[in-house]
Amino acid sequence: MDVTSYCTLQEDPTTTAGKTRRSFGAIRKLPSKRFQASYIHGAELTRYTAPTTFSAIIDAEGWLATERRLIESGAWTPPATRAEANTAKGLALKTYADRWHDETVNRHKPRTRALNRGYLDNVILPGLGDRPLKALTVAEVREWFAGLEDFPTRNANAYRLLRTILNQAVDDEILDTNPCRVKRGAVKHRKSEPVALSAEEIRALADKITPRYKAWVLLAGFSGLRFGELTALQRSDLDMSKDSLAVTVRRAVTRVDLTFIN
Repeated sequence: MDVTSYCTLQEDPTTTAGKTRRSFGAIRKLPSKRFQASYIHGAELTRYTAPTTFSAIIDAEGWLATERRLIESGAWTPPATRAEANTAKGLALKTYADRWHDETVNRHKPRTRALNRGYLDNVILPGLGDRPLKALTVAEVREWFAGLEDFPTRNANAYRLLRTILNQAVDDEILDTNPCRVKRGAVKHRKSEPVALSAEEIRALADKITPRYKAWVLLAGFSGLRFGELTALQRSDLDMSKDSLAVTVRRAVTRVDLTFIN
């Protein structure tokens, strides 16, 4: 086994005594319900633990993925050393971004805040979170963006969010200029075009589906309403006459943290 980067290996990720073993590193669920991530690295098989615990397992996975990339690129230093260096150099992007997100509680809808939290935790902070805000460069932002996985819409949204946060840092006079200067970075590119069903196909689908959903499918197919708008419809929102059907959209259902709210 290569002792340069020691991993815990098994066929499938499972939990044993609160500890999740992975192809790289390990994640342990603490009594506090938070998650602790760690990995073994170096000739002396030293275990390195994340400087903070995480409220969601996906955040712990993101930290491990970042550490693995640093090891593979040869840019790795002990996490504690990096944390001390960031503290000495000033405010880290993660600290500022978390503060910005907390301040949007009364400005953004719950769904927007949940999406932004996801972009921060899964896309932006794993690659840039430890960087001192004042030291963030145009080249670093461009390299981060170029290294993202092939999810065009997600990447464009994450880039737009980062640009917004750093614009706030400019307004706060922390930064002189915004380092987000990737050309067309916020432009969304579809990987595939949506396919619209014909009227005959919509009727055929409605005939095949469970009877209780037939009216829902017909209304969705012919109205063009979004899922949240359709789900929130009530009988009083439908005005049915002999020759036509009118639908009034007064509300929409939004899913936040696996909970649907109006």
